[in-house]
Amino acid sequence: MDETGIKKAVATNSHYEDAMFYMSKAGVANRFDEIVTGDMITRGKPNPDIF
Repeated sequence: MDETGIKKAVATNSHYEDAMFYMSKAGVANRFDEIVTGDMITRGKPNPDIF
């Protein structure tokens, strides 16, 4: 949560390790309250399970 009190999340079809690698490299991984990746859900695209 940031100073505005608004929570932020990332939903990506990428695997957790890949998503964390790129978000860490970009310096933004710690800005999100929740991160949900494709390997955390049962049904991927085109199903809306990740959201």
